[in-house]
Amino acid sequence: MEEKKNNNEENEKDFILYEKKEKRVANKDADFYVDYFACFGWELYSSDKIDPNNRVLLFRRLRKLKNKEKLNEKQREVEKLVYQKRKLQIKKDDLPMILAIWYGLLSSAILGVGLALALNSGGSNVKIVFGIIIAVVGFLMVGMNYPMYLILRTNLVRANTPAIEELDDKIAEGCQEAEKILRS
Repeated sequence: MEEKKNNNEENEKDFILYEKKEKRVANKDADFYVDYFACFGWELYSSDKIDPNNRVLLFRRLRKLKNKEKLNEKQREVEKLVYQKRKLQIKKDDLPMILAIWYGLLSSAILGVGLALALNSGGSNVKIVFGIIIAVVGFLMVGMNYPMYLILRTNLVRANTPAIEELDDKIAEGCQEAEKILRS
């Protein structure tokens, strides 16, 4: 009878209840999120690629943590900072690309209209000259697209890098505070 009681006690000690969290991230950001979540007591238990650029990270942590409310509050604060950082990175990286693509499409359309007008002039010298002028403007616009992209990207990097670095520092401070809460 006593052996049975001891076995039940051992089984009760082995049972651990976890809370789980799923995070979809870009492959390039996966290491950051693994380190970031670890500060709040989360342990990575699975990582699956969902496409060539993204993955799903599955985390778990003990349900019965000391100071769990403080830890959750600190995690929400840091998640807001991470979101702000991501918005600045998108502005810095993606905005110049989007504008360059649209400008390139517009430039190509103007070039195409000029060439079509010149080639389908029906022998009219005015249409040929007007078409050539429009095509030259389109060629110049296409040629200016990449330098404009570089200038815009450089200016946005210069403008946003200090703010991103400041957010990185705040995120690191938040993670350090969370680790202190976790240890207490």
